[in-house]
Amino acid sequence: MCTSPDGNDREKLGESLSALRGLQVRIEKLCSASHLKRTPENEVFYERHIGVNETNTMAKIECIQENLEGWEGKPLCQVVSVLLKEGFLTRIGKKASERKIFLFDNLMLCAKVNKHNITGFNQTEFRLKEHIYLRKVEVKDITDEGK
Repeated sequence: MCTSPDGNDREKLGESLSALRGLQVRIEKLCSASHLKRTPENEVFYERHIGVNETNTMAKIECIQENLEGWEGKPLCQVVSVLLKEGFLTRIGKKASERKIFLFDNLMLCAKVNKHNITGFNQTEFRLKEHIYLRKVEVKDITDEGK
């Protein structure tokens, strides 16, 4: 790369390079955030219920239904076809509570994690709190004021 004989370009290129390195660090930090990583607790759940290294979507959907208390109606595998994402969210209210969210192609399930009792009986993993059919939902982007 050639710079001008007086060296002004070299200084500006150095400043640009520093700015780009700062941007690179911020992007790498964002990309390594925990919400973008594959969550190992999900893999442990499936390994425990449907076997190690199971990637079959229908098997995962059946596994979710078997471990979900309170689902009524058609089997989940007849209602949905793809598990898009799952993870934990915190519900804000009088008392904050954690919910397990299962996002499918046309359905979102919000469940509460069941606490296993002392005797160790094999209970379901989750208790359904809410189900939302996404074809009936309209999402509006609302900007936060003052940020």
